[in-house]
Amino acid sequence: MKIWDALDLAGRYVSSDLSLLGQNLVLCGVKNEREKPYYEHVMENGGRVTIIEPFDGNAEACRLIYPGAQVVLDTAENFAVHSNLECSRFSCVLWIQGPEHVDKRTALLTLSLFRTMATVVVAECPHGIYEQGECEGNPYEAHRSTLYPSDFDAAWEIYVGTDEHPCETANAVRHMMVVFDDRKTVTSS
Repeated sequence: MKIWDALDLAGRYVSSDLSLLGQNLVLCGVKNEREKPYYEHVMENGGRVTIIEPFDGNAEACRLIYPGAQVVLDTAENFAVHSNLECSRFSCVLWIQGPEHVDKRTALLTLSLFRTMATVVVAECPHGIYEQGECEGNPYEAHRSTLYPSDFDAAWEIYVGTDEHPCETANAVRHMMVVFDDRKTVTSS
């Protein structure tokens, strides 16, 4: 486990090596412009971006913010199951602020499925308990699980932020990021 003095773990990690995005990027749970630099990098290099968003209002916003991206109205877990059944392959899956929105078993299964269909998987979630209910009429925003470093096997690199992320509520929360990078497995063997 690595300790990072950072608020935006995934943003820092991905920005340090944009090549990990590859040519076929999946963004799960996007509702604003946070991931726009990754989208722009892939699109400018002739790649393809697929956005998975279960809430119709957020999906509609994504169609405006990310022109040219394929926006799929679905949950990350359903997308992972269907994509595996279709033997789909992606260069990178980013599931930022998402695993905590499904129960722990489903989150871990979804991440496992992402590992079989992508070369790189980056997921970020609160480190420890952080309660949150529905937000702005979106039931998918409720937190349904808590993940810890011990939930992940040795194939995952684990990063825990030392800084607390300021939230819209009075509470603050530290974040954890997990990374699976099959490029390292291939090059190190």
